[in-house]
Amino acid sequence: MNRRNDFADAGTGAFTAAIRHRLAGRGRHLAVEINPRFAGLLAERHPGVDVAVADARDLGDVLAARGHPRADVIVSGLPWAAFGGDRQDALLGRGPH
Repeated sequence: MNRRNDFADAGTGAFTAAIRHRLAGRGRHLAVEINPRFAGLLAERHPGVDVAVADARDLGDVLAARGHPRADVIVSGLPWAAFGGDRQDALLGRGPH
């Protein structure tokens, strides 16, 4: 069986629940949430998920700290249209953080 690493920006957990269901125990699931309160709630609701309190722009560092060279899948519910071009570029790894 192929193992997959699925990573999601977390928020309130709606995506996290769907991803956990889809993974059905296969692979690893890292949720990245910048808000410590949301991250704590997420960790309580989904004990099988590795929850990192971090900015999505730092995903590469979060992965490296956990020994992952890259993510196989990234799922994001970030409010893309609410971000300016510089922040969008930074989130995509094409600009300053």
